[in-house]
Amino acid sequence: MKFKFIFYLLLIFVSAEAFAQNKSIYEKAVDSFIQTGQQEKIIPYLQTELKK
Repeated sequence: MKFKFIFYLLLIFVSAEAFAQNKSIYEKAVDSFIQTGQQEKIIPYLQTELKK
């Protein structure tokens, strides 16, 4: 019984890690532009990334 509980708990942690969403490089870049007060650079940055 204890083994099943530990196994299911471990399974939950592994699946939560596997399906967790990390921030994309674009979200990180936009967040850094916002934090530094450079909102005017967000759209040009995303446009250049879109063209790649």
